[in-house]
Amino acid sequence: MIRLVIALIFAVVGSILIGSTVHQLGPIGNGLIRVLGVILLISAINIVRKQRNGKQGHQK
Repeated sequence: MIRLVIALIFAVVGSILIGSTVHQLGPIGNGLIRVLGVILLISAINIVRKQRNGKQGHQK
């Protein structure tokens, strides 16, 4: 359950970072912020996948 809460937090923060721009940073800084947002979203997806696979048994 706690992993799902962490995944939700990662997803919310990641989506905010993807849509945000900071004028003082310039294009490189804003690109890095968006990349960090994408990393957080991918982490959230992986957490949810691991949680589902753990409940169903280890299937590969």
